[in-house]
Amino acid sequence: MKSCAKIIGEEPKIDVFSTVSEIGPRPVLRAHLPNFFTDQVLFDSIPIMKKNDEVDCVSEAVCNFYGLDLKWTHFDDFKANVSEYPKYQFNRVDNLLLPTSGKEKLLGVDQASKYHPFVKQLVSDTKDIKILIDPSKLSSIYEHKVNGLVVIPGALYAEVGLALAALKSPSISFREVTHLQSRIKAARYYNRRTW
Repeated sequence: MKSCAKIIGEEPKIDVFSTVSEIGPRPVLRAHLPNFFTDQVLFDSIPIMKKNDEVDCVSEAVCNFYGLDLKWTHFDDFKANVSEYPKYQFNRVDNLLLPTSGKEKLLGVDQASKYHPFVKQLVSDTKDIKILIDPSKLSSIYEHKVNGLVVIPGALYAEVGLALAALKSPSISFREVTHLQSRIKAARYYNRRTW
């Protein structure tokens, strides 16, 4: 057997049966073989890999190779360490982690105007303001559910209104937002023990 590049470069021989083995996720070479062997009638393509059917395809290819006078030096003339075919599913999830500042920059948020954790003024237009509800900064919003659906609590609208007032008026300022949930739990626990 010869590689496809060697077969294309040579003159086809009419009395020789050529077998091309194709390694790839989809067998597409068979449809193009008549273009490579224009004067030859006897040729075939044996796919060695098919998507979601690898083991059966390799077994079928080995059965098709049985009885053929294979020249393995033409089949695989490079020296390499052979490794097992992976038996696990590849994880197709993209894992590019962007920091919050990078996400805000991609959304067009001005990095200089960080008055509030989730109310930002856009760079392009000083009139436009964007509210970025990020679970890493304000995860409690995603815990507020009604009939299984996440619903923005009414207190957030008041918070946004105060943030907008702070953006428009220099006399209003905000302190860093703190979450008192752990302190409230500790106080409830202490009150239960004292009863």
